[in-house]
Amino acid sequence: MELALIYKWVNFVLFFGALVYFLRTPIKDFLADRKEALRRVIEETSRERLGIERRFQECRKRLSEAAAEMEGLKKDLMQEGALEKRNLIQKAHVFAKKIRDDAEKVGGQEMEKTKHLLRLKVLEHAVGLAKEGLKKTVDAADQERLVAWGIKHLEGLKL
Repeated sequence: MELALIYKWVNFVLFFGALVYFLRTPIKDFLADRKEALRRVIEETSRERLGIERRFQECRKRLSEAAAEMEGLKKDLMQEGALEKRNLIQKAHVFAKKIRDDAEKVGGQEMEKTKHLLRLKVLEHAVGLAKEGLKKTVDAADQERLVAWGIKHLEGLKL
């Protein structure tokens, strides 16, 4: 039994030695290649990480600049809005004054027109009353004397 065990051990050592002898170079190459591949992956990942961190910092910087720019734009817009408000109010005052002046002018013109129409009505009424009064007081002899007087004055006019 001991001899069988020794043969098993010798067989195992020989088999293991043959495995090591034949597989040492391929395993060594495989492990070296694997080590190199892992190193490249780590380096590439490290470069990508640095790039991502740099872009992140740039984005953070642009974001803070954008916030400051937005505040500046907000301030500018508020100032422009206030200026525009003042300009609109000023234009509205000028326009309101123009409307008042035009209304006063039109009102004055309407008043003069109304006065003129009133005078015409009063004169028409006065002429009508005078006609009626003359019809009642002027007889045929007065009428002939007035016609003769009118003709005499018309002949004296040079046309």
